[in-house]
Amino acid sequence: MYSQTCEIIIMGDFNTNLLENNGSVPADFLSAMLTHYLLPTTMIPTRVSDNSATLIDNTVSSLVAHETTVLINDISDHFTIICELLSSLVA
Repeated sequence: MYSQTCEIIIMGDFNTNLLENNGSVPADFLSAMLTHYLLPTTMIPTRVSDNSATLIDNTVSSLVAHETTVLINDISDHFTIICELLSSLVA
């Protein structure tokens, strides 16, 4: 049997607000990611309107997030996430 370790990065507009304290959808999403050793890279809003601030654009990774920045811009109603991840590979 062949076994290999790999690093995983999943990014997308999941429409699952990780800042929501109630409801099973955010808890189920986070639980599914944690089950596979994937951690969110940011816990600050990525979409802000006059009426709400949500974290629906999620990046989860098996790598450690060294630094994450959310760029606030007027290009879209979703902000850009820039994430510097630490590689576990040793040169």
